Amino acid sequence: MPHEVTGSTQRRGTPEAVALAIKLSAARVRRLGFKGSTSHLSREFPDGTTHLVHFQRMVSGVTGMEPSFTVNLNVVSGNLWRAWAASGDWRGQGPLRSGADIGVHVRLGHLALGQDYWWNPADEAEAVEVAETVADLVERFGLPWFEQVGPRA
Repeated sequence: MPHEVTGSTQRRGTPEAVALAIKLSAARVRRLGFKGSTSHLSREFPDGTTHLVHFQRMVSGVTGMEPSFTVNLNVVSGNLWRAWAASGDWRGQGPLRSGADIGVHVRLGHLALGQDYWWNPADEAEAVEVAETVADLVERFGLPWFEQVGPRA
């Protein structure tokens, strides 16, 4: 792995460093063909299948290392999205957003590290390092997963 996984589990991150890490990670992931707002990126294929990358922030109360963030990946087939829309299901209304109940879902940490993982950078330097790590993991582990689950880019 070219980048060591960073984001200490021994101390808390800062809101500013987490926001910067997400912003920089999203910018790198956009270079892989994803579009959208910083926390919700997607790419759609001609058949309507959509790949989603979601940077989920945690401000307090769950991991004990807040603030922090994790990365969710989803694939929603075009047929599934059209079925949701035709039936009036809330998931077929408006733009797709990542979540455990949207298509096929996995967390980046599970794919790349074998466990759920929340990054919690404490300063600007660590945010830059975390962003490089996260973007590298999306490219090395997320893209192959997307290709296994949905159409190839």
